[in-house]
Amino acid sequence: MHTLLILDGKLLDGDQCVDSSDCSCIHSGKHYPPGSSVYRDCNSWHGTWICSNEPCPGECSVTGQSHFKSFDNKHFTFSGICHYLFAKDCEENSFSVIIETVQCADDPDAVCTRSVSVQLPEENSIVKLKHGGGISLNGQDIQIPFLQGALHIQRTVMSAVRLTYMENMQIDWDGRGTLLMKV
Repeated sequence: MHTLLILDGKLLDGDQCVDSSDCSCIHSGKHYPPGSSVYRDCNSWHGTWICSNEPCPGECSVTGQSHFKSFDNKHFTFSGICHYLFAKDCEENSFSVIIETVQCADDPDAVCTRSVSVQLPEENSIVKLKHGGGISLNGQDIQIPFLQGALHIQRTVMSAVRLTYMENMQIDWDGRGTLLMKV
């Protein structure tokens, strides 16, 4: 067990006197050497164990045959066939995300997400992420990587399309029905 005692401006860490910046720590029963960081959710503790207290991004998703996870981490299945509002910035109206759901080709009783439309009023733009991975901007197909103002679209390592907007919104679309959004 580590006890810290102050001796001539130094701290006793185990059996050695060290500067406070060289102290180790025990957190949740685990020993961490000096300068270590511990991450929990979106927060971290560094060296002197001061919590960063950063807010976690909100996250929602739809996968497979219309299996949803909401921003408040609730899971549900919804099998309507139509265009649905998936997410919207209700404070600044900087974006709306609309999904198009259709009957799945391989199962007449299942519903899948075919496309995602991201409306960006400040850019006067609508980005459509299509089934198969194609992308259009205001009805015109585009190539990626694509950068225009605060809008950035690129491919990820997993061949998904990643759309980022204003550094606080991220959408990953696999082109086959899986959508992950972080704000």
